[in-house]
Amino acid sequence: RRREYLKKAISYKSKLSAREQHIIQGDIYFNSEKTYAEAIRFYKPALKDYPDDTISLHNTAVIYQNLEDWDNAFKYYATSIAYESGFIPSYTQYAELLINQDRITEARDVLNGYLAIWPEHPDIRLLLAFSYLTEGRYPSAQKELDKAPALFPDNFRVPVNQAMLFHYQGRLEEAEEEYGKLMNHSEPEAQYYAANGAIDIDLRRGRYSQAEQTCGFAINMAFRVGVKWAESEWRAQLAYIHLRQRNPQQALKEADLARAAADEVENYGKKRMALQFKGLSLLEMENPDGAQAAADELKSFIEEGINPKKIRLFHFLQGRIEMAKGNWEGAVECLEKAVQNRDLGGYYPVIITNEVQHIWHLYSLATSYFQLQDYARALVKCDEALGLNFHKIGYGDVLSKCYYLKGQIFQKLGQPQNAAVSYKKFLELWENADAGLHEITDAQSQLAILR
Repeated sequence: RRREYLKKAISYKSKLSAREQHIIQGDIYFNSEKTYAEAIRFYKPALKDYPDDTISLHNTAVIYQNLEDWDNAFKYYATSIAYESGFIPSYTQYAELLINQDRITEARDVLNGYLAIWPEHPDIRLLLAFSYLTEGRYPSAQKELDKAPALFPDNFRVPVNQAMLFHYQGRLEEAEEEYGKLMNHSEPEAQYYAANGAIDIDLRRGRYSQAEQTCGFAINMAFRVGVKWAESEWRAQLAYIHLRQRNPQQALKEADLARAAADEVENYGKKRMALQFKGLSLLEMENPDGAQAAADELKSFIEEGINPKKIRLFHFLQGRIEMAKGNWEGAVECLEKAVQNRDLGGYYPVIITNEVQHIWHLYSLATSYFQLQDYARALVKCDEALGLNFHKIGYGDVLSKCYYLKGQIFQKLGQPQNAAVSYKKFLELWENADAGLHEITDAQSQLAILR
């Protein structure tokens, strides 16, 4: 709909300045990866004549960030804030990109640079909080967030930010309480964050049935308001949940619906996710030929596009196919490529999304090393996953199962005390999990032996 309004606006180009024409035409093509090249083709002339145009600078930076061209993304964000326009998204997205690449001091300089010139903003405080959280400095992180409620009592981002900070710290009960309140918020964006957060916490605790219900609620909400990208995202999420529930037929159905929704709005990111889950569903249905065909389709789709770094999704799917074959060496080869090609981009506002799969990649790689009896490397990959600050929300059950896998690793290494600690941590997290999950039964049995 936004693109329709922009096209209508450009139809009055005789009444628009050359600058306005370039910017509006750039904006028409900005919202789809398919037309990024066209968007840049219009933004660049605007910037040549008007180098301080904030919208053109910011949107060009976002395009390069989405394409994982970090150098150009940094260049355009830095230029945007250098003109001191006060355009908040440039500051926040630039800062998160810096944080994700461990350039913490630079990120704080960007955020504090905003506060030195412009009024307070809750999202600036959120990013400052997350800069401290990344370093494990939780009191400093909370101190930053505590400044926001009095300054912005009616801004829905304040409780969202607090819920997410609790979430990242592992304070799940408090996070869950905040998400519950936000689910009834009048602002749809607040409901989006709340649904994703609640789903992840249910996954973290092995409550797949509850996660399924919340995901169904979210899909209905997206369908009701006609937001196809969100519908696609949540259908892919539901496909993941069905896979964990050993219901691959239903997972495949959701993956196909996710693809249809993504195609309707030409969202390539969501389409890639749908193709990946199609392959994973077929794999669980013991249809390796179908899974390989889906993997090949995903590979071709990525290679024919303009975002080659997304090939990590193919490497991951291919790695899972090799795991299913018992070809652990082949699995490691594929999964190492996926892990080494990690997405270091920011997703601002800091969001919970199933598009960032790094923790799942690490866990799969750890599992493969375990099967090869390379326990040292398996342990390293588990610890890498558990040590993540950003990008560890979205596959909560994988995070919990890292403790279960660590218990198995320590047993193989002859370290019963460490094994017991890991199993206990896992069982604490899954204390109220769905009945019949084999990981719980096995962890309990192994812990009894260790005692």
